[in-house]
Amino acid sequence: MPASARDFGSVNASPARPRHVRPVRAVVFDLFRTLVSPELVDPSAFQRVRRLAEALSVDEAPLARWYAETRVDRNRHATPTFAQRLSDYCAQQGTPRPRAKVEAALDVADRFHSEAIRFPPEEVTRTLSRLRERGFKVGVLSNTDEHEIRAWRDSPIAGLVDAVALSVEIGFVKPEPEAYAWVLNALGGVPPQDAVFVGDGESRELVGAKSVGFREAVFMRGFVAHTGFQTPESIARFELEADRTVDSIPEVLEIVEDARAANRESLR
Repeated sequence: MPASARDFGSVNASPARPRHVRPVRAVVFDLFRTLVSPELVDPSAFQRVRRLAEALSVDEAPLARWYAETRVDRNRHATPTFAQRLSDYCAQQGTPRPRAKVEAALDVADRFHSEAIRFPPEEVTRTLSRLRERGFKVGVLSNTDEHEIRAWRDSPIAGLVDAVALSVEIGFVKPEPEAYAWVLNALGGVPPQDAVFVGDGESRELVGAKSVGFREAVFMRGFVAHTGFQTPESIARFELEADRTVDSIPEVLEIVEDARAANRESLR
């Protein structure tokens, strides 16, 4: 019977090498309430429908129902524009409004989103810069309509990412697999298992990221924990859906650097 290591003792036995850990090559971020937060500009920023109703002098409840029912289509298609859709809605409700009034109402409703996009927190821009300096590719994947994202070209973030996938431009919304595939392809064909997704949990984006095979789905709790935008029950659900939770964007840099160290260790 052949001799085994047990027969001669294990003093000189080579330790088992750690399982190979794939490297992290990219980080994909959600935009609103992940990289930027309209509620930092004004705590009531998430009450978009209420501001629209007030500016247009229409009933809020039916407008809120229409807003929810048309959200996915608005986020998927740039045309008709939100202004045209809203004009049509007012006319159908028997409360037609001049197009100029509708445009002005949207400007009022989205002013906090625009300001948040134009002036992101310094820790966010610093972290995005450091990620790229250290060799990680950075992408943005956002469910958004064409109006609330209109300030994107003026954002410092636009120059700090390698790829941006806005649902209204790519035609797919999270948690559809095609949305994640689109941004990963735009990052150079990075496999999902080599990427980390970071988001605030809305639209089941964390579940979607895990279902397509992202290495980790990270819940960015910091911007939604105390604003009233999400209920405590929703926050608890997002924590369960995620692989881990962070309260600031700089923590993401620590996550990917730890993953890089684990990869190097596994190759020794």
